[in-house]
Amino acid sequence: MIHLNISLTSLAAILWSGMLIIAGSIWVLSSQVRKLVDLLEERGRAGDREAPAVRRAPGGPRVAARGSANRASSRAN
Repeated sequence: MIHLNISLTSLAAILWSGMLIIAGSIWVLSSQVRKLVDLLEERGRAGDREAPAVRRAPGGPRVAARGSANRASSRAN
């Protein structure tokens, strides 16, 4: 095993800087998510004013859920 000789002050500075980097990344990510939500809300409001929503017929084509074929085949076995 390698023995690293590092002072507690240096270790504290390294850990503190890492924490600041992670906190900054979370802050940037959350602001991007907030902007995306704002854009989607604006698009939804604009879509409500422009045209009514298009609805599918109840007997329309269906898409199988992911993994449903695997579940069906495992039940048969």
